Order: sequence, then C-alpha cells, then structure tokens
Amino acid sequence: MSKRIGYFDLIKTIIELTKRPESLKLSKLSDKEIIKLLKTASANRVLFLLCKNIKQYNYLDRTHRLNSLIDKILIQGQEINNYYASLLRKVKRLFETHNINYLIVKTDRMVDHVLSDIDITIDKESFGKARELLEEMAVNKNICEKEGRWHFKFENKVQLDIHRTGEDWYSDNFLNTADIWKNVQSREFLGDFYPFPSAQIEWILNALNIIYEKYTITYLDLLFFLKSKDVNHVEISKIAQDHGWDIGLRILNKYLSKLEKQIKQNSKDNTIILPKMFSNIDFLKIFIARLFSPYKNCRISLYYFLYFIYCKIRFILTRKSRIPFYGSWFNFGEENTFL
Repeated sequence: MSKRIGYFDLIKTIIELTKRPESLKLSKLSDKEIIKLLKTASANRVLFLLCKNIKQYNYLDRTHRLNSLIDKILIQGQEINNYYASLLRKVKRLFETHNINYLIVKTDRMVDHVLSDIDITIDKESFGKARELLEEMAVNKNICEKEGRWHFKFENKVQLDIHRTGEDWYSDNFLNTADIWKNVQSREFLGDFYPFPSAQIEWILNALNIIYEKYTITYLDLLFFLKSKDVNHVEISKIAQDHGWDIGLRILNKYLSKLEKQIKQNSKDNTIILPKMFSNIDFLKIFIARLFSPYKNCRISLYYFLYFIYCKIRFILTRKSRIPFYGSWFNFGEENTFL
C-alpha cells in the first residue's frame, strides 16, 4: 500500500520536481495521488513543466500505466502552444507590414508552460490600425473600452488581448507610459523573435497584475519572480511610491520572500506550501490602502472586488482546485480511464 500524502506534500513534490532532483521518484504514490498532483500542478499553471520533467528525468517507471496520461497531456499542451505560435507569426507579419509598434507583455514566464492568452500593448498611433487588422482575423471579440483593451478569440480557442498604451488600466496610473517603451528587447519566444519591454517593466506589470487584478499567486508566478533577478528593486520601489502602490508592493515582496525561504528549507520540512490566494489579512491591507488612497488610480474597483469574492467562493466550493482566474487547459474528466 502506498504512503498517503497530504495536500502540502503534493505542493512540495511539485517544487522538488521542478527543481529536478535526480533521486526523486513517484513510485511511492498511488495512481490517485499522482493525478491529484497533476491537478494541483494544473491549478498552479505548471502542469506542462511537471509532465516534461516526469518524462525527461524518468520520475515514473517506463511501464507505469499513467505514462499514457502524461504523454496525452504533453501532446495536447504542445498543440495549444503551436496554435499560439502560428497566430503570433501571422500577427508579427501584419504588424511589421503596417509599421505597428507593439510589445508582448505578461506572457513569457521564462519556463515551459501552456499559454492561456497573449497580451500585446500597442502605441496610440498604431492601435486603430492594429485593431482593424485583428478584427478581420478574429472569430469573436470583446471590447473593454474603459480600460483601453480589446479581447479577440481566434480558431482553436486561441485568445489575444491588445492594450492601448496610455489608456489601459496600468499605463500612467502605476508607471510612466514612456518607460514601457524604453530598453525594448528582442527575445525568442515560441520559435521566433518578438519585441518585449525591459525585464524591469515586465516585473512591474506582472506584480501589478497580482496586486490589483488577480490577488492570486500561482507557482508559475513564483517561478517567474524567482527567475527575474536582474531588476532594480530600489527603482521599482521609487516608481511604486511615486504612483501610490507601494503598500501593495511591500505585501507582495514580503510574500515572495517568505515563499523563497520556504523553498530553500530542508526537503523533509512539510511546511512548504504555495498560496492559492492572498491571505485575508493581506487582501484586507490592500483593500483598505486602496479604499483610502489619495491616488484615484489606486482606489479599489467594485468590479475587481466582486470578482475577487467570486473567485474566492469558487476556490472554496471546488475544494481549492479552481485557481486563479483561468480554467485548466487539460480536461481531467476522463481520468478514471487511467486508473
């Protein structure tokens, strides 16, 4: 009979697997526990990374019957990313042909993962033309004019969001718009090279997305921040103070520091966990700070507050499996066929 492990041990196993220790094996887990591990990884958006490591480092015996499930997950995840790669190449050709200035933001996490969408910020002068071009390609669209954002859906359920720089929810509100276009980098992504903002701007945008939109840290988020070492935190703190989101930044940094210390603890320590949501006291601090903020841009949005409550309730009702605001790209509904 296999050793029964708890939820926190499953999370710790994800951490150990993504660190790729040579000695780790999953043979001590039952099939149900391995599937629970996969679902936990999926909720934390690292299912693809976990499965790649399982195959690459032989964490499952080659004859294990769940290998077919791992293969299915990898094939489906790669197909989704191939759809995104194909779309992005088309978008790149269109934008270059029409001289549209754009940057890919909040999308490349520097580890293998399956995309849920692609975010692109476009300068004001180019936005109208870019929108027209994408409208011709898209199957469906959703407009958030108040936030300067258009949401497009394409074939194979591929999604792309475009943001009008200077009018989206973060530009000028939380940093200077001009800084987004400073030190633009060309980086390889999905098999081609695309323009990205500087590492520092990427760090800020991902931090703001957690503090003011998601209120959630997944393991994929954590991996991104742990890998983003080449940023000037003193300068980021100054930007946060100038734009009134320094309290939220301090809470996030405290959380990240705590998690990093936990990961570095002895592997026998069962206290290693990944939070599904900000704890109530942390969210309360952010809520109060925003409620009484002298900065209008930092005040709490009723929409996002209600959305947080909705996600929190869903998180509880689904036994802590539906996080953050994304659904799983892999359907575990047929998991019983592998048991």
